[in-house]
Amino acid sequence: MSTLKGVPRKLHAFVSHLAKNTTVENLEEWLSNVGICDAACHKIEAPESRTFQTSAFKVTCDSKYAELFYD
Repeated sequence: MSTLKGVPRKLHAFVSHLAKNTTVENLEEWLSNVGICDAACHKIEAPESRTFQTSAFKVTCDSKYAELFYD
């Protein structure tokens, strides 16, 4: 018997052009409200020499939410 196990696949996306004051909590709450539970969001910060007027995030969730995730 093998002890090798696969790791569940995760979906990843870059979400941009959100209001500058959008927080990780705001995005996670919105995803939860549309049915995507336990999504992980990471805010992408601008490099020191740059400023942006919008927010961007890396979002990860379980592949079972693929249809909702890409809708």
